[in-house]
Amino acid sequence: MRWLLTGSVGFHHIMRRLGRVDLLNDAENVDLGPLAPEWARWLAACLLLGAGVASPRDDVVEELADASGGIAFLLHLAAKEVRDRQLTALMPGEVTQLLDGAVGDVDRGHQMTAFLTRLSRHYGQDERLAAWLLDQLVQGPHDRSQLAARAEHAGIEVGSDGRLRTVPDWLRADHYLDATVVDGVRRYGWRYPALRRIWVLRRL
Repeated sequence: MRWLLTGSVGFHHIMRRLGRVDLLNDAENVDLGPLAPEWARWLAACLLLGAGVASPRDDVVEELADASGGIAFLLHLAAKEVRDRQLTALMPGEVTQLLDGAVGDVDRGHQMTAFLTRLSRHYGQDERLAAWLLDQLVQGPHDRSQLAARAEHAGIEVGSDGRLRTVPDWLRADHYLDATVVDGVRRYGWRYPALRRIWVLRRL
């Protein structure tokens, strides 16, 4: 019995470079996305207690769960900020500021470096287009015709209309983007609001 365990980002790029999309014909994707809202709140409360906040307010727990988007390592990052600052109480708004400060700092938010830099490693000559697409979609979902018009106006080299299908699909496989189809038109947008927020804090 042979097992191949890969991370959320990477192996599909290897298959693409090899030109062998048939290498994993019976592999399954296991969805390990963010925590469900109730579990995000539970973990947020537990982490704040462990960080030294004796009686976390319900609204602060809710805020942390929302700001993190249920992404566990963001919950842990915020709790680490609370612990390191030796805070024993938090008011609404403070936990979001702590999280934003951590992810926006190169040293304290070093876990985000790969998230911000891996485009250059995986996208080759399409790196600039991929980053530009993520920048544009921060503003909200767009379909391919809207993206094409924006690219032309901004002088962004697309190459062909097919690049506006292929590159967003790579970004979907890498969990940056999601897509919905409305009236037969596919619209691309950021998959996780918490990661979109980090992209804005660290890049724009």
